[in-house]
Amino acid sequence: MSGPTWIGSVVKPGCKGRTYWLRLASGSLATGVVVQHCGHPTANTPYTVEVPWSRQIIVAPSGRGFQHLADAKAEAIRQYLRWEATQ
Repeated sequence: MSGPTWIGSVVKPGCKGRTYWLRLASGSLATGVVVQHCGHPTANTPYTVEVPWSRQIIVAPSGRGFQHLADAKAEAIRQYLRWEATQ
């Protein structure tokens, strides 16, 4: 099985602005891990990571959202790999 990749970038139904999510996939299966932008066009820390198996929304160590999409994606992959190692 190949490592996790990103599939899709869609606008959340019913939301205005740039709110969207990127879904992490492993092989051909979606993992359920999502990186989401808050939708505010001038937000300084707009990205959060949603982890379905723990029902958590992960934020940056500062306690706020992630400032950069790359950082949020990296945290999403870390969360998934940590979970996968326990399965």
